[in-house]
Formats: sequence, C-alpha cells, structure tokens
Amino acid sequence: MPNPFKVVSWNVGGISSPVKRFKILQALQRQGVKIACLQEMQLSNSEHLKLWTKWVGEVNQFPAVQGKGGVAVLIHKSFQGQAKLLHYDDFGRYVLLEITMQSLTFLLLAVYAPNQYDHKFFTQLVSLCGGYSDCPLLLMGELNVVHDPALDCSGAVSYCQLGPRRGIEFLLSTLDLVDGWRALHPMERDFT
Repeated sequence: MPNPFKVVSWNVGGISSPVKRFKILQALQRQGVKIACLQEMQLSNSEHLKLWTKWVGEVNQFPAVQGKGGVAVLIHKSFQGQAKLLHYDDFGRYVLLEITMQSLTFLLLAVYAPNQYDHKFFTQLVSLCGGYSDCPLLLMGELNVVHDPALDCSGAVSYCQLGPRRGIEFLLSTLDLVDGWRALHPMERDFT
C-alpha cells in the first residue's frame, strides 16, 4: 500500500497577483500538500509559468476563458508517482488525470462548474468518467452547488435551490461517489 499523501482543493478566486500567488503556494508547501487542485485561476495560457516554483514539479493548467474559470492541478516535486493527462475542456472547467503511485491507480477529476446550473455540464462529466469505470475516482473542486442546504447554506442563495442540487445528486448517484467531507462530518455546519 502506498504511503498516505495530502490532496487539497481550493477555489483561489484569481491568482494573478504575485503576492497572493506566493502566499497560496507557500501555504501548500507549509501544509505538506502533494497534489493541489486549484479552481478559478483566472490565468491565461502564457501566465501558467508563474505557477512553477521550487515546490511545484508538474503543472496541469487549463486557462480561464474571458477571465472566468480556469483549473490547475499542481503536483509536488517529491510526489512518488506519475500523472497522465487524460482529458480537459477548452473552457478551463475541468481536467481529468490518471494518477499512478506504486500499486495504486486512480482518476483525479478537478472541476470548476459554471456559476449558473447547466445540466449538460454534469452529464458531460458523467460521460467522461463513465469511460474509466474500472478505476477509482477522486472528484475535487468547486461545483457551485451544495448537497444539503440545511447543513451547507447560511441563507437563501442560488446554489441552495433544488434545480442545481439535482446536478450534484445526478453526479453522486450515477458515478457512485461519496461526499468525503460530509461522510467525516455528517452533522457539522460549515460554509464560506
């Protein structure tokens, strides 16, 4: 069995500021993160070079379109495994990687879902992952919707409505996924 390693997912709300970028990358290093899934990067294709630091050994970055979105998966130089790019979309909304380390292989899907609910987007994710059903899937990112409004919402906001929640229910049930945070904290109220 491979050694445990830390994977995080953060919506960074733009990372073009050198000070903010430095603080984020420094926090990842300080926390011992081996794989970081970052959403809402808001970087162009040429700006992704700003993510390469002493900490980062590999960057799979897919740029924002018109300043919106953008996802990246940063892999620490000391990560004892390999990442193979399988698929990404042209709008900087998701990237699918196959991660292999020792005897373990899994899929990592980093997602930044549209702010406005789009059932086609969730259907596309299911179709994409369905082709790799023989491999465990780790889905991380910003789905812009909550699973349980009673626990995950502080007020009446758009991502608490029933329509968008159907997308996450569809994703969880069709791909047989478990909300890892909610499984560990079944009754805790925590939100941003």
